[in-house]
Amino acid sequence: MTFTGHLPAARVSEFLHAADAGVLPFTAGVTTKSGALLTMLAHGLPTAVTVPDEPDPALPLGEAVAVIRARRDPAAIADAVAPLLDGSGPGRRMGRAARRLAARHSWSRVAAAHRELYETLAGPGRPPGRPDA
Repeated sequence: MTFTGHLPAARVSEFLHAADAGVLPFTAGVTTKSGALLTMLAHGLPTAVTVPDEPDPALPLGEAVAVIRARRDPAAIADAVAPLLDGSGPGRRMGRAARRLAARHSWSRVAAAHRELYETLAGPGRPPGRPDA
């Protein structure tokens, strides 16, 4: 493990592309609101996470991420990460699912959803993209 401090996005991307797996053993658990998680997933990195008390329905546990079964437990972390590193199918399948999940949470998708919401709230008769009409 290396602590780098702040790095430019391109350098972070290089590190993530070189990594074999990601691990987010957060005490409070991880949701799809986590920028760290979405960045790892966008890089196709198989990632092990702790689950929050109220699981995130948008985070398919065991499919796009591996589950760390206990918080603050090194053995539980090792149990979740080991299958991701063995070079067989689970890590690769999870990496593909991770990319698909990250794509659903991309900024372009978020922006499109917001635009659709605002247009719905504005009601009929208002041209899209024209708040003054």
